[in-house]
Amino acid sequence: MLNKLALCAALLSFVPAAHAACVKAPFGDATLYLRGGINNWAAQDEQAFEYRCNAYFLNLRAKGAQEFKLADEEWTPALTIGGDAKGEPARGGAGNIRREFTGEHTLRLTFAADGAPSLQVGPKTFKPMPPKPITDKAALTTHFDSRNAEFKAPFGAQPAGSEIKFSIGNDVPGLKRATLVIERRQMTGNQEQLAYEPVARIDMAPQSRGMGTGFAASYRFDATGIYGYWFEIETAQGIYALQNNKDSIYWTREKGSMGVASIERLPNNTNRVRRYRQTIHAPGFEVPPWAQDGVYYYVFPERFRNGDKTNDPRPGGGRPQDRYQDRDVERHASWMEKPFKPGTGDGSDQLFNNDFFGGDLAGLIDKLDYIKGLGANALYLTPVFRAPSNHKYDAADYKQIDPAFGS
Repeated sequence: MLNKLALCAALLSFVPAAHAACVKAPFGDATLYLRGGINNWAAQDEQAFEYRCNAYFLNLRAKGAQEFKLADEEWTPALTIGGDAKGEPARGGAGNIRREFTGEHTLRLTFAADGAPSLQVGPKTFKPMPPKPITDKAALTTHFDSRNAEFKAPFGAQPAGSEIKFSIGNDVPGLKRATLVIERRQMTGNQEQLAYEPVARIDMAPQSRGMGTGFAASYRFDATGIYGYWFEIETAQGIYALQNNKDSIYWTREKGSMGVASIERLPNNTNRVRRYRQTIHAPGFEVPPWAQDGVYYYVFPERFRNGDKTNDPRPGGGRPQDRYQDRDVERHASWMEKPFKPGTGDGSDQLFNNDFFGGDLAGLIDKLDYIKGLGANALYLTPVFRAPSNHKYDAADYKQIDPAFGS
């Protein structure tokens, strides 16, 4: 009986009580994300908190020990909650928050009167607010397809100075107004900071389209860059965003793989709109002839082949490749061993990225005929410049091949 009462109390603690005093969200309109090892420290929609009444809630599926911070898309200091020495949430905390997970959970973030954060992790009980379904036929039948010349021409990346024509249309009467929204993506800083700056809002001209209504507009892109575009449409029942789909795009927070558009109610914060993307390149750019028929073979040099054992990183040595920052490297005795992973009991130290097998450029040269025989005629290598790690993305000298790879 006591266990059942305790469980009920835990469940109730994660449900906003009807009589609880509701307060404004402490972070205003900003969206708060769980950012940690579970999502490569990115601000992903799947780990976005929802504010309800007097707390931020997030349903999370995770297992084992996890470290993370709570922050907005841009790691704004005033909107970032780190961890203290005990792994508890703290404003301005330099460390990470630490928690153990066993599957499906609800996270509840609250703030004391003095602003101190508190994070509870319990059974999954929170029900996110579902979007209100759209029943507006005029909106639901409005079409756009970025890969169809009927809706967008010309197709693909274009040189600066190009004029691109856009059109949308629907199958039933009721589309009253349409606006083509052109924006430019900010390309500075970490690209998980998804931000667009306004460029133009163009009223689209109505066109006859069977039983429905069509709208068309064109825009001349005079400057190079990555642009975003979408359509704001209005019917008798409301205003909507005709936008990109929800497909995930690797290495960015941006959603949408282009093609057929989706329709959603216009959000209060247009940062939530999923833009179509348009690349505008320098007018004189041409794809090199050799690249037009390129078939790439992708190589991670450290794990491809060991062709020269004399340059292998070795613990305790005095050469640059024998040290990882201020520590020894870890050397695998067998090529077929699994890479080390700290904290798993495999006998390795607590550092990531410092275990080596001995792969190098000599090993790649040994296998050029093999690669050519597969049909590849170009190589794509992960970084090969001087760096302490095994992956070399932390390059220290872009003018020198790492000594562990040769010359």
